Amino acid sequence: MVATDRSERCHAWCVDAEAWRDPAMAWPAEDLIELAAVAAKCPSPSLLVEATLDRILPRGGVKSWAVVMIDAAGGVHQDPNDTPDPSLSARAVMWLWTSQVDPEVVRGGATYLETWTSERGVEAVACIPLARGGVLESLVAVSMEASSTDAIVQDMSRLTLLRYLWAGAAAWGAHVGETDERSRSASQEALTPRQSVILRAMARGLTNGQIAQLIRFSESTVRLESMCIYRHFDVHSRSEAVAAAREAGEL
Repeated sequence: MVATDRSERCHAWCVDAEAWRDPAMAWPAEDLIELAAVAAKCPSPSLLVEATLDRILPRGGVKSWAVVMIDAAGGVHQDPNDTPDPSLSARAVMWLWTSQVDPEVVRGGATYLETWTSERGVEAVACIPLARGGVLESLVAVSMEASSTDAIVQDMSRLTLLRYLWAGAAAWGAHVGETDERSRSASQEALTPRQSVILRAMARGLTNGQIAQLIRFSESTVRLESMCIYRHFDVHSRSEAVAAAREAGEL
């Protein structure tokens, strides 16, 4: 990891793509297995970030994030599943277009991190490139804050796991798909108890945040379970899931 002074208060960093593997991260094996399983069910970078962010950084520290997609011609656009932070999206695009980092390093997953001091402590903006098969597909821009630069760097090192999760999600998803196919008839017989609670809450019009408080899990868990509910009924939205459940007599 190399830091370059930009001013007395601002520093630019290049974080190694494999920083998440540092033994100091002390990942419990069960956490990594769970994260891999979650990633396999996420068809877009935005859904991946939503579903895994608070698992990767359980103590928080992320203020906002945005995803910029990169097409085969090198053009950029917003992930349709993302609720964008325009300033972060602009940061990601500017880094992509003006970065002095070798493109091969970017495709390899090197993360750009800019830190500065503020009245609240240390703030940072990071851009994490997500690639598959050597093809750069998107950039995740993250706004963070912590009590010290060391804490920011440690959090950023943990977030480099996103690159690995995205790169492996397709292969894991194929495996999960095979497993799902073998158990499809069983899975369609009934929702899990938690999914049934979430479905009933959807029917009452509760938000994800309200449902998370109800089941005492994170909003990312609610989103992930919602995706399972949609697959169960072969639908793509809350309203369709509720209508299908009523038609099937499950509400």
